[in-house]
Amino acid sequence: MPENNSAPSEQEQPCRIAIGTLGFRRGAINAVKSAIRAGLFNRERSQEERAQTLSAMGSEIIAAYNVGRTGAQVIPQVELRIVSMECSPMFAGIYDRTTRTILIGKVSLVSYLHELAHHIQSHRDGSSTEAYARGFSLGLFKRA
Repeated sequence: MPENNSAPSEQEQPCRIAIGTLGFRRGAINAVKSAIRAGLFNRERSQEERAQTLSAMGSEIIAAYNVGRTGAQVIPQVELRIVSMECSPMFAGIYDRTTRTILIGKVSLVSYLHELAHHIQSHRDGSSTEAYARGFSLGLFKRA
């Protein structure tokens, strides 16, 4: 059987971004910590209340990454919507760049941070990769 020497696709590769190189802003770490302290994981709070906590956290994270940015460099705020994701159990969320909206099926910190990473990266340099979003979401969660 011949060997396949081709490089795996981005989806097949494990996250290759060194989490330590992502440069998490202190304000972003504090925003996640604050959301957790505010009861993000408290199941006694309604989904709507927890979604509001996520949304406020996202605004704080964006503000942390906007420090020193002006004009067109400023990362705009993003809208969060909790929607039914019954069509695919593997579908945790999506970032819609045209409407600046994050759609997720349930209140999930890591899913929200993953989609927020797509938003931040796309406005920083015009690109957005799964490897970056995975590294950002898991790394920021780990640091909080």
